[in-house]
Amino acid sequence: MNKEPKLKPTSASILISEACNLRCTYCFETEKKNKVMSNEVISQTLNFLVDNYKHNLKYFGDENPIGITMFGGEPFMNTKGIKFMMSESEKIDIPFTFGFVTNGTLISDDMVDFLRAYNNRGNFLSIQLSIDGLKDDHDYYRIDINGKGSFDSIMKNIPKFKKIFGDGDEYKNRISVHSSLNRKTMENMYESYLFFKYELDMAYIWNMPIHQEKWTEEDVIKYDEQLKLIAADELKERELKNNDNSALREYSPLDKCLMPCTTRFEKPCGAGFNYCTVTADGNIYPCHQFYFTDEDGLKTGDVWNGIDEVKNSIFYDYSPKDMNCSKLGCTNYNCYRCIAENYIATGTLLNCELGPRCKMTTSEKNIINKLKRIIEND
Repeated sequence: MNKEPKLKPTSASILISEACNLRCTYCFETEKKNKVMSNEVISQTLNFLVDNYKHNLKYFGDENPIGITMFGGEPFMNTKGIKFMMSESEKIDIPFTFGFVTNGTLISDDMVDFLRAYNNRGNFLSIQLSIDGLKDDHDYYRIDINGKGSFDSIMKNIPKFKKIFGDGDEYKNRISVHSSLNRKTMENMYESYLFFKYELDMAYIWNMPIHQEKWTEEDVIKYDEQLKLIAADELKERELKNNDNSALREYSPLDKCLMPCTTRFEKPCGAGFNYCTVTADGNIYPCHQFYFTDEDGLKTGDVWNGIDEVKNSIFYDYSPKDMNCSKLGCTNYNCYRCIAENYIATGTLLNCELGPRCKMTTSEKNIINKLKRIIEND
């Protein structure tokens, strides 16, 4: 009996370095492994993704490029590996895109020159900077191995990251700021947003309340207040641009006001479906958080032998309809439901931990719907 072919992942977070120079207090990577990916594993990882691309093209006509996100740890602790992977990819007659998720503290002039040359050859490149807010808030959580805050190191490097994309404003389409919200940083979420947007001159900003925090009902109220302030500023910016919606496209999650209305739950992410994580040793997991959560039990393959479809089936085949929020009649469609966080909190992929974090999503939905009505009436 022939089995129906399954889509294979061509998007991957690559743990090019599992070492990190910071010790952020909320980080779920509690055991620092201090490994970096070797050239041998890098070459085999590229072979694995190219084989998947060819499979998807043959059976599904899928011509989406191979999307690699350099992750960690801190990816720039393995600059030799980064250069080798990106240089080898240019020898392959298949489109690639590369992105980085970085704490922003380690970019060298040599790496700036390398990435700028890569970008100038017309290859797509993006960078996500992890900055948790204003200096005091950021330094409270994002500390180095000696307990010193990392804010000043990142600020010194901002011009370097911008330089990668040239002398104009092209960086605004390629650099984003991701802020992990805790109970402390949430109180200044609006002020941090103003700092990112107007002082650092960053366009794409994402403030996300982390699931590991023990949120309260009081926090829900604060989050709603802060998000409404940001929404008002985005509307003001939109009016200054003659009702140009590009301003609303730049802040997540409010950018969902530009998406079509939906009345059904989709899979919250592509983990184990069209996306996977490859560790420094070449092992495959549905995503990096599953790896750091349960290294032994959630491995689904390796880059030499591919993905074990039996082990991966729970991630590939589950239906969003089976998630508890769907069964309970929730209408927060396409919210940030992380199946890895579900697994950590409840022991299953399908049961979201309801409560204050879920109510924050309701606040997002209400503000998004209001923005949508304003746009539609203009």
